[in-house]
Order: sequence, then structure tokens, then C-alpha cells
Amino acid sequence: MKIGRAYKHVMEFDSLVVAHCKRTDVFTATGREDIKNGRLIVRVEFAKLEGDILLSLGDFVYNLRSGLDQLAWQLCLSGGGDPGRDTMFPIYERNGAKSEAMFLKCVKDMPPDAVLIIRDLQPYKRGADYRKHPLWQLNELGNIDKH
Repeated sequence: MKIGRAYKHVMEFDSLVVAHCKRTDVFTATGREDIKNGRLIVRVEFAKLEGDILLSLGDFVYNLRSGLDQLAWQLCLSGGGDPGRDTMFPIYERNGAKSEAMFLKCVKDMPPDAVLIIRDLQPYKRGADYRKHPLWQLNELGNIDKH
């Protein structure tokens, strides 16, 4: 249900952004020729997004992240566990002793196959490119929205 709600919010976000971009006062574009490389370089700067757009994006991120945590809860139940405060879908940018201990708390009592899949999905698996990982981006946007 949370993923469905996230979809509703992203569709709302999309329509708000499209309406916003149709206005003529929301962006400026400047161009310059790069004769050496045979290119035209265009820089587009957008004005600040409006409140409804930002709220819709925040609701999308919250619901999507919440859906992952609910998945973790159900995986714990299916593994015969008793989910609690620490049960969540873990997302880590670094692999170390501290993050491994936290990871194991989050996935406690989940089926081993599910734990392997969640581990394989971790952003740190991309090394220095972890910031390009969709789960890292989702988690980061969620943290920004909360604070």
C-alpha cells in the first residue's frame, strides 16, 4: 500500500513540475559556443520549486522508504521472528564492523535468502560510486526531508 501511495505522489509531483515548467518566469537559459569542440553549451537555471512540489516529492520519498521498512517487517515475520524497533530495510554506504553489526540487527530473524538479497542490494557494493545507487539516493532524500 505504501508503494502504491508513493506512486500516487510521484505522479502528482510530475504534474506539478510540468505545470511549473510551463511558466515563463521559472527558468533562465544562457548559451555559449564551444568552437574548439563544435558544441553549443546551454546552462539552464530554475527558480526555487514551490511548496506543493517539494511536499509531494517528500511524500513520495517517505512512502517509498516506508514500503521498504514494511517489507523488512514482513520478512521478519515470515522468518518466524518477532519484529521490533530495530527491524528495518538497512541501507549502508560503507561496509565495516559497525555497519555490519547494525545490518545484522536490522535483518534479525529474516529468512537467510532474503538477507543475502538485501546484502547484495547495498550501495557500498558499488565502491566509490555508492552515491549513484538508487537506495542510497532514496535514503539520503528521506533524511534530508526529515531534517
